[in-house]
Amino acid sequence: MEQEHRRITISPSREMALELAAAKDGRYADSTQGEMLRDLIIRGLRAWKAQPGQSGEAM
Repeated sequence: MEQEHRRITISPSREMALELAAAKDGRYADSTQGEMLRDLIIRGLRAWKAQPGQSGEAM
């Protein structure tokens, strides 16, 4: 049986951790940290794919 979610570990910089904490306190106050991170990743991927000249290839 295939799992719906897969665990990934990241190590954010201090600056990024502060921005994530601010996002959690603001827009994502009613969400779990996992939900917040999944939403931010999806939004980033969509923005990246929407850029002119991008075909979805990895960096």
